[in-house]
Amino acid sequence: MKKLIITAAIVASVGGLAACGSAGSADPVAPVVVRVTQTVAPTPVVTKTVTPTPTPTVTKTVISSPAVPAAPAPELVNAQAVVTQFYADINDDDFADAWNIGGDNIAGPDYDAWVAGFANTQSVVLNSWGDFGSDEVTVDLTAPQTDGSVQTYQGTYTVENGVIVSASIVETS
Repeated sequence: MKKLIITAAIVASVGGLAACGSAGSADPVAPVVVRVTQTVAPTPVVTKTVTPTPTPTVTKTVISSPAVPAAPAPELVNAQAVVTQFYADINDDDFADAWNIGGDNIAGPDYDAWVAGFANTQSVVLNSWGDFGSDEVTVDLTAPQTDGSVQTYQGTYTVENGVIVSASIVETS
């Protein structure tokens, strides 16, 4: 603790101010000394120990698993998409794929006879429509032939689980 000591001198006179040079006599009075002692508490010193927080260590364990074979491509389930793919395969001379997505269900058992039926067909132009979620697709088909003639057809296809299961198609020209 520290002590603060203040010393002050107080001068007083009886009968007037002696120090001002005023007339009159006054007995000088001895100065009074006042001593004040005050104990001052020191400002407390606060010591704070800070321990830095370590950065957490992240451990990542990767367990490799055996290679998983890729999932098979999803089958076409939208009926209109199936019929569109059927005719895209025919136009690309990919008769095997067209056969697999329903040609075998609508053409009978003879694949070679079915393929031979397209021998004079240059292409097939498909216009199709159907209600969303419906398994029935209505079509208009235009098939230009190698001899310059054009054959047209109308009808419906029924699709289940990504495969054409039946058709009702009639020639209109």
